[in-house]
Amino acid sequence: MVRRLATLLSRAALALTTALSLALVACGGGSDATAPDPNPNPGQHEPTPQPQPQPQPEPQPQPDAGLPGSYGLILINNESKPGQLALLSDPDGTVIGLYRFDGSSSLTLNADHSYQLTMRLTDDKNTYLLLDEGHYQATPDGDRLSLTFMSAKTGGIYPGAGNAQGVAIKYDIGGDGIPDTVLGFVRIGG
Repeated sequence: MVRRLATLLSRAALALTTALSLALVACGGGSDATAPDPNPNPGQHEPTPQPQPQPQPEPQPQPDAGLPGSYGLILINNESKPGQLALLSDPDGTVIGLYRFDGSSSLTLNADHSYQLTMRLTDDKNTYLLLDEGHYQATPDGDRLSLTFMSAKTGGIYPGAGNAQGVAIKYDIGGDGIPDTVLGFVRIGG
């Protein structure tokens, strides 16, 4: 009787193993034999699905995103303030003159990279109004922007630097084509 029970258990185990093996083979292949045919019309082919369009990248902010705005003159050659006399000279030391800059002198930077510079200054004999305009380029340089101003009126190219709070430009007050005066501007308003 023990022998018969062992044979029965052995056959049951073999049957169970065979059934499980068949189930695994039927489910584990690359196609599902019991699933409906994905192409109900074997003579016709469905069009190949087109890939989904890739999401567009976020627009990158321009390097001068905070720069456009109006700026008022606050410093001349890193030492004189508007209303004070400022000695201007060329880089070779040749004196240009002694001038007093008006506090209403301003620089406007526009989002289209154009600029307008308005300078009011006096010497002991005359009052001068210098108007310039043109375009500027901005290049990231650490926590500030390196600026290049290209005058449409004089053809001059003037270096500068700035951020959203202020701008400095080395400008040609002497009129000889050589930048000679550093002008510091601070943002006006918000």
